[in-house]
Amino acid sequence: MKSTRFTEVSNIGIKNAVESSFPHFMNKRWQFFRHTSISDLEIACEPNFGWSVDALKSIACASRRDWNRFSK
Repeated sequence: MKSTRFTEVSNIGIKNAVESSFPHFMNKRWQFFRHTSISDLEIACEPNFGWSVDALKSIACASRRDWNRFSK
């Protein structure tokens, strides 16, 4: 799995980081998914103010217990 590090935490900074890591997304409409359970994803609505690190954290893995299970 490829990870992306966000150095600029504004909406445009997050989108630029994703598009530089995944060039096939450039000039296309793409969205983040919300992780609702280990096996279920749903499209995450973009916040009115755009993406931020806090907004991305809100759609990430639910708990440390789940994260530890994935990382083993």
